[in-house]
Amino acid sequence: MKRTLFVCIPCGKNVDTGFFRAFSQSIGEIMLNWNTAVLTESSPYIVENRNQLAAKVLEFDSKSKLKVDYVLWIDTDIIFTAEQAKKLLSGLDEGKDIVSGVYYSVIEGKERPVVMRRTGQKYSFLEANEVKGKGFIDADACGFGFIAMNIGVLKKLQQNFGRRLFDFRYLENESLVGEDQIFCERAKEAGFKIMVDTEVVVRHIKGTLPSN
Repeated sequence: MKRTLFVCIPCGKNVDTGFFRAFSQSIGEIMLNWNTAVLTESSPYIVENRNQLAAKVLEFDSKSKLKVDYVLWIDTDIIFTAEQAKKLLSGLDEGKDIVSGVYYSVIEGKERPVVMRRTGQKYSFLEANEVKGKGFIDADACGFGFIAMNIGVLKKLQQNFGRRLFDFRYLENESLVGEDQIFCERAKEAGFKIMVDTEVVVRHIKGTLPSN
């Protein structure tokens, strides 16, 4: 029996044509493998987009006879393939709670994966050599550009935080802890593991592909 997948796509003002091409070339194959619904939300505030999408998924799951199994988050500045989506979701089939792909950005002048470790209340990016070719690695946080999770993660966080599963906070030095980091720390505090499949490398339109 096919599992049920919700694809959540938060949108800003513009959608890059590269993403649209990747999505249109992949969604058919994804739908062949899962009972698939696609949700979008558009506003200038990414944290609200994500919260509204999560609320819609949970509302459907609570009211429908067809229960949601997995949620796949894709940002509109990510270029991916159907095979990469399938590999990400296969990690959930194996029993993992949350599985992220990897994408790279130039951060403080260096090419780094958007995968983070937490020290106290602060987050820092891993170096590329800590990620490349490592298989599955455990992370404290990662970006939400290309990430899949079991519906149980959203359900548990809804119990703890109501409709604001995503949020942000400012530190004393006025630096920002973003909504993806807040979600990840809440998920870890609830007992879920965040795994990164380092073999799933997608392109961040504003970023880079990793150097050899």
